[in-house]
Parts: sequence; structure tokens; C-alpha cells
Amino acid sequence: MPTRALYVYDIYKKSQHTYYDQERMMERVEANDPNAINTIGCNYRDGRYGFTQDYTKALELLQRAAELGHAEAFLSIGCAYHRGQGIEVNMEKTRHYWELAAISGDETARHNLGHVELEAQC
Repeated sequence: MPTRALYVYDIYKKSQHTYYDQERMMERVEANDPNAINTIGCNYRDGRYGFTQDYTKALELLQRAAELGHAEAFLSIGCAYHRGQGIEVNMEKTRHYWELAAISGDETARHNLGHVELEAQC
């Protein structure tokens, strides 16, 4: 039987970024730009572009972006709960955050919820 990770679209591969001006990005974070906050959160989560991998810092930033209505941030938080990255695995919270992402228009979250619902029926 495949592991549940195989059912989830890999958000890490979805958001590939090219080189960007880190100083400018941090200015946008200070200005509460949800896209910039989400991007920096993902960089901390993945340990890329010179950021040290730090799940705690990543979740703080992703939560901040989510509070500003960023759909992909909701998805990323749900994935963190699903995989137990920096927090305990919690399927109830996984579903909650994926529902918020889906309501915000994120198609990947809807896909992931479909698989969770399918697993529950089996």
C-alpha cells in the first residue's frame, strides 16, 4: 500500500523560483506583502537561496501570509501538518488548512482534499 505522501501533490516542486533580489524581497515582507512573506516562508521551509532550513520560522511566516489571505500559505501549512514538519502530524488541522486554501481558490488543496476524502471511504 502506498504511503499517504504519494497522494499529496508536492508543493515544494510547484513553487520553483528563479534568482531574486533578497534585499528587495525582505522590504516587501516588512511591507506585509503576502506573496513575499509566503516566498520567504517557503525558503526557510526548504532551506534554499541562502536561508537555513527552519520549520519554526517557516510556519510563523506562512501563518502570517495566511492571515493576509494567501491561498498557497494555507496549503503549505496544511502540508506541514500532513508531513509533521516542525509540528506533530495532525490530519484534522491538515484538512482545516487545505479547506481554507481550497476556499481561497487553490486547486492543489482541492486535489489533496479529494485524496483525503477517498482514503476515508476505503
